[in-house]
This record gives sequence, C-alpha cells and structure tokens, in this order.
Amino acid sequence: MMKYICFCILLLGGFSSFAQQAGYRNIVLTDSSRRYKPDAHWGDHLYYRPIEIDCWYPATAVGVNPIHYGEFLQLFQQRANRFQDDTIYSSLAGEMARYLCAGLGIADTASLTDLATQSYRNAIPIRRQVPLIIYMCSYNGMCYENTRLFEALASRGYVIASITSVGRYPGNMTMDPKDLHEQVADGLFAINVLRRSGTIDSTKIGLIGYSWGGAATLLLADSPFVRAVLSLDGSELHYYGQSAEEDSLFSQLRPSLLRVARLRFAYAYLESGGKQSDGHADSIFNILPGFQGPKKYICFPDATHEDFSCLPYLAAYSRKTDSSVLPNYPAFALEWFDNYLKGSDNPLPRDSPFPVVSTKSENTTSIAAIVLDGEDKMPLAYVNIGIPGKNVGTVTRDDGSFKLNIGSQLSNDSLAVSMTGYKKRMISLKKMPRIILLDRKIGALTEAVVTQGIRPSKILGNTTTSKLVSIGFPMRFMGAEIGVRMALGKHPRRLEKFHCHVSNTRIDSAVFRLNIYRMDNGNTDNLLQRNVFLSIGNVPGDYTVDLSGLNLILSGDILVSLELLRSYSRVANPGAVFFSAALLNSGTWRRQTSQAQWKKVPGIGVGFSMEVR
Repeated sequence: MMKYICFCILLLGGFSSFAQQAGYRNIVLTDSSRRYKPDAHWGDHLYYRPIEIDCWYPATAVGVNPIHYGEFLQLFQQRANRFQDDTIYSSLAGEMARYLCAGLGIADTASLTDLATQSYRNAIPIRRQVPLIIYMCSYNGMCYENTRLFEALASRGYVIASITSVGRYPGNMTMDPKDLHEQVADGLFAINVLRRSGTIDSTKIGLIGYSWGGAATLLLADSPFVRAVLSLDGSELHYYGQSAEEDSLFSQLRPSLLRVARLRFAYAYLESGGKQSDGHADSIFNILPGFQGPKKYICFPDATHEDFSCLPYLAAYSRKTDSSVLPNYPAFALEWFDNYLKGSDNPLPRDSPFPVVSTKSENTTSIAAIVLDGEDKMPLAYVNIGIPGKNVGTVTRDDGSFKLNIGSQLSNDSLAVSMTGYKKRMISLKKMPRIILLDRKIGALTEAVVTQGIRPSKILGNTTTSKLVSIGFPMRFMGAEIGVRMALGKHPRRLEKFHCHVSNTRIDSAVFRLNIYRMDNGNTDNLLQRNVFLSIGNVPGDYTVDLSGLNLILSGDILVSLELLRSYSRVANPGAVFFSAALLNSGTWRRQTSQAQWKKVPGIGVGFSMEVR
C-alpha cells in the first residue's frame, strides 16, 4: 500500500503557480482486500481487484503537449484487455471511434481522435492542498465520457479522480447491485489512497455521478467528509413501469439510497427531458424530499441524456458548429462546488418543477378477438397485431387469441393483422369483429437452381462474439424486434444459415421468429413465406438457424431481424437476452412491438450474420 501512497504524493506535489491548467495522470492500483477473478490462483495479476484512476489536477502552465482524444479511447481498449484475460481486443479503440463518429455525425474518425483536449499529461502540479472530487462513470463508461468537465474543474483548483465503471469479473457492469457495489468500493479505495497523499484537503470532498454512476455516487456518499454531490441525469431518480427487470433490480437499492439521503450533504440533480416520451411511468422514485441538507433540482427539457457528457461538445468542436444550445453543466458544477467546498456564495438557478407521472389515458377500450386461417378455420398463433407506427401491439397466443388496451385517442385508427404466408388485413377499430380470418398468400420466392460445382460461401453482417459490448433485448412486449441491415449486392445469393451470439441471458427460455424484410426506399416487406423459429435458452453462446431448405434466393438490401414471440422465466420479472454487438457504423434496427415504427440506433451493430452462397 505504501508505494501507492508515495506515488500519489509525487503525483500531486510540485512547484507553486497561479497559472493553472489541467494536468492528467493514470494511477494503477491493486486492492488486496478484494478478490477479483474467482478461479485465479494466488499470484495471478487478476487475483486481487485491479483499479485504475484517471486523475486530473491543477497544474502550472508550462510548455507540455495536450493529450489527443484518441489516446483516451486507446486507454479504453487497454483496460478492456487488462481487466480480463479471456479475450484480446485489438481494434476496440477504432471501433469506439467509429461508433462515436456515427452517433455524433462526425465525418471521419481522424477529426475526433486527433482532436487536442485541454488535458496535459504529467504537467507539473501546484503545491497546495486542494479539494477532491470523485467522479463515478456511467454504465460501463470511462473517463473519455466527460473530459471537458474534468478539465474545467482541475483548472479551477480541484483534483478529480474518475472511477471507471467496472463490475465483477470480467469487469462488465450490470444493473445487479452486486456489480454497482464494486464500483462504489473502487471509489472508496481511491478516496482513502488520495487522502493519505497529504496534498488533498480531506475535509472537503465532492462527488459527481453520471447516469448509472449517479446511484453509485449516492452509495459512496456514505463516507466521511463528503460535503457536496452532483448527479448528472443519475439513475437514482427512477421511472417505474418501463422495464420490470430494471424496476426489480432498482428496488433492491432503494433502502440504501433512502438511508444515505438522511445525511447532511448538499445534493443537486440535473435532469434531461423526454423521460416519458417512449413509455409512461407508473410512478417516479423521488429521493429529493429525503435529503436533510441543501438540495436543488434543475431540468433541461430540451437536453438529451447524452448532453450531460462531453460527447455532443466534441461533435460541435469537430464540425466547428455552435455548442451554445447544449446545457452548460460544467459551469453549474464549478459554482456548485465552489459554494460547498470553497465557501463561495455564488447564485444558483431556481429549482425546476419536479416531474409528475404521465399515465396512460384513463379512457381505454379493451379489444379481444381470435385469428383463424381463412381456409381451414384453424387458430393462427403468433400473428402480428398492432396499430401501424404506434407502440401498441402484440402477437396472438397459441390458440389464436389476443387482447389489447386501446387509448381513446386511437379510436379512429385501424388495426393491422399480418403474418408470414398470409395477406395483411386492416380492420377499423370501430368495427372490430370477434373472429378475424386471414387468407393465405399465393406466390413464392425465386426457386433455387442447382448447378454443377460448389459456389463459394460468404458471411455477411456482424460476426462479433463480444462479451464486453452487447445489446439487451428485454422480454417486455410480444412482437418486439431487433435486426441489422445486410447488403446482398446486385447478383442473387442463396441464404444458407443465420447466426447470432448470445453473451448473457436472464431467462429460462424464449421463442423468436426470424424475419427477412426487403428494404426498398424505406419500405420493409417480409419476404418469408412461412414461419422460421429460433429458441434461446438460459445458456449463452452461438445460435444458428439452417435456411438451406427454404431455397431463399435474394439480392439487394435486406433487414434481418428476430421477433419476440414467447418467453418464460421462473422469477417474477420477464428477464432479458443480451446479444453480442460491435461498435460499427452498420447500426441496429429496433421496434418496440408488432406494427410499431422502426428506429435505427446508429453506430452499434447487433451480432447477427448470414451465411450466403
């Protein structure tokens, strides 16, 4: 332990100066009080908990070169390799750069990675005791998410220790409180190490948390000498009713959060807008009334969740556009901590009205019917039912029945009823029958032509098996879909196999339907003539669907998706399936339920691939 303490003294010692800039160093530590990798033998570098602290500090303004943003992305890749030994990541930094550029609308990665920050590696620190601020990163996040904030605080005379979001081995953060408590313990370890350096005013400690790191920050606030906490759209303010699994996991944290709120530190919460735009809240967990110290709540209704990171500002700097429309949260942070860590009396904005529950319309109509084959009058299972473009839909049960609650504002709409191999029907909600008949579709795809010789096969799509990057598919709405776009090219190709990789499951079993849509001028028409199912159990790994017997001959662009039909979990919440993903420009297509509008998530591609010949 002593060698780490001495290292921190050297880090923060130096020559006095009033001209300050943001110095940066990476501190590598090991917490020998905690085991990390369960099956590691003693002496293994992962036997004890590894910790890395990104430290910004007030430094003298001398001629040192600034760090380029790409160096922080390289650090992200290096840590992904250092914190586990199952996979070697060689291109993660480049993938992250492409992912950020795709999401931020930056034309090329060089303009992002070559961007000079205002952080200076190993700059000479000032010599005086200064307040310490611990920053808890967002869900699986790292320091690159808020460098602009760190630089502003360091230049103002604070030491900032950014704590990477690392859960239990192999390091992936989840919403399980056990993983969150690992990050909290990392933060406490950092406080103890830096306080012993002698250069920190240990009676003046502040905390900042972003997103899921906000909940970690409050748990960390139960520490001596914490005087002020700032939450940037933190997850401790929870909207119930949007995910049963997240609701269940968050409820495990509530007692601890409420206990911390009784402590007398200053607490400010900055929130983005539109939290109930995609789904209504049954209730909102409001921790603010429980605080005994000074408190403040400010809402930025036009801001997004990402606007409380430095990423939108990086986009503005790279494209040389106006960033004044973004919330200036670093300015608030400076005034907030100056007031409660330095004794200033800066005026702060007025509180915003706290959000209220936006419930679903009280005037709802329940509709129920059964869908039958128009020819043999047999029940049709897994028929897509929904109002096109609206997040109102489901699929029929095994006996062909369904039930939907329709808000009064949708009473003049029509219900779409469709399934692979049948003609689509549109039915006015004002004239809903009890029995719906679907006519079979006549026609087929181009037949396969067998020729002598072996045609070379090719893999299209995203073949990732990543454990580090994944996309969660909650078992909330029957008929929900997730997929990727694949370019088959001008020449016809025969579809042989579909592959996907599941990195984690929180279910016992689920049934998905494989759909293949033609993408033509924004339209998506399902090309399959019969149902193709994929069952996923409680074991992660590769899953494959053999398509060779369908004789699918296609060309052009297609959207390949998996649609949720049924799921089973022995626990109360519906669970989720996590598909491996990669930080690529291809993007992922999603829709919330049957007949809902497709939405593209740019930059991150779900791990779906197709073997074609």
